[in-house]
Amino acid sequence: MRFPLLVCALATACGGSDTDWFPSDLDKDAVIATAGEAAAAKACQAFEDYLYAQYRDSLLVEAVCTAIGIDQSADAATCADYVQGCVDNPPASVMSVITSLVDATGCGGLDYQPTGCGKTLADLAACLDAAEDELKNLRLRLECSAAGQPLPPDALMITTPAACTSLELACPTPG
Repeated sequence: MRFPLLVCALATACGGSDTDWFPSDLDKDAVIATAGEAAAAKACQAFEDYLYAQYRDSLLVEAVCTAIGIDQSADAATCADYVQGCVDNPPASVMSVITSLVDATGCGGLDYQPTGCGKTLADLAACLDAAEDELKNLRLRLECSAAGQPLPPDALMITTPAACTSLELACPTPG
């Protein structure tokens, strides 16, 4: 499975989270089913809040602007000019793309069922941290030098990390 992203939904950031976003009042060693859906939801919300706080006003805006610049520009110089103007004054559509991107990178992009899940909250945190790493690596693949060429379809997606695949397989959604 791949985390689906919008056509221009790209993101990045530098530095790692090392799960510093994880709520201190949750026991990471607790089994998700035992901790309950509310605990899993709290961890998921904390991760999304972290992504917004960490990246919304910096490299995430730059990444989305770069994606749009590549898509709309015939050459690298035009793309770079577009990116600079977009970063300086982001259009409203950029924030919409960022919201969709965060949703797809967080628990909204996972296909797992917390009820009856034998994995721990630490496993969920490891999955989300790995998803953040994939998100950061996505930006490294985007350069204005690609302007004038169509972006490859997979350039706008992040691969589901192994930690998330493990969670999805261990805690499948019914149906």
